Amino acid sequence: MKNFLKYSRPFLLSIGVALLFFVVFFIITTVTKEKEPQPAPDITGVAYDETTLFSLSENFGLQGTALVFVDPMIEEDLLHVTSLMTANDGRSDVVAVSVSDHPFNVQKAEIEEMSLDEVRFVFDADGEMAKTYGISGTPVTYFIDKNGMIQDAHLGGISAKTLNKAFNKIA
Repeated sequence: MKNFLKYSRPFLLSIGVALLFFVVFFIITTVTKEKEPQPAPDITGVAYDETTLFSLSENFGLQGTALVFVDPMIEEDLLHVTSLMTANDGRSDVVAVSVSDHPFNVQKAEIEEMSLDEVRFVFDADGEMAKTYGISGTPVTYFIDKNGMIQDAHLGGISAKTLNKAFNKIA
């Protein structure tokens, strides 16, 4: 038995290392594998002017869209929208969906204070848009190409490098 262990130990060790390699390889390829783009659900909401409706499908076929769910009452969310506008540099449309339950006029005052007039804000008055996208916190950003396919999604803040990469996917 001692001889068996003496001569088989290197073989068993190499088998163990090979198995470990394959397990690590499987985990890495599974975790980092890019997901197939999914169709973006169409949403409709009250536009910033409070008189017109905005529908996401209006952008399909025209240009990519960065769809970001925010609460205008949270300054960090509005700063996130500002970073989206800076990184976008006119390549795509940026649509911010307000999921706040504050009255429109209070939300608009916060938006105006941050000078975000070039952003298309849409109010999710009944919470249906957030429900459709499964939003439970903010900010959440979806990068949707001109064919209406979600190419990327992020919860929370996004680095400038990641923003640039995401906008390049949908431009």
